[in-house]
Amino acid sequence: LFLQEASSRRGASAVSALRAASASDRRMAALSVQAERLASRGHFDEVIQAIDQMVATLNAEEQEDLQTKETCEKDRAADTRDAIKASRTIDEHTDAITELT
Repeated sequence: LFLQEASSRRGASAVSALRAASASDRRMAALSVQAERLASRGHFDEVIQAIDQMVATLNAEEQEDLQTKETCEKDRAADTRDAIKASRTIDEHTDAITELT
């Protein structure tokens, strides 16, 4: 009975956490609904497994987002360098034209 109560409290806590996170992510909202449905039947192992899967998915997405961000930052830095070089070339050509006139 004690283990059931502890499991029930842990499950309720997990459902509460999912409810709070569901405001920003529709997948978390769906998981919250599933967790509440399963919690009412006492199947916390399934809820915990679903949470673990969602956390793994979110971690993978975070890594993809970080890679995309790094690529964008590198591309932007390269574009900035190219623009600076082009600007210097234009300035040099403008100076050369001014000297010739």
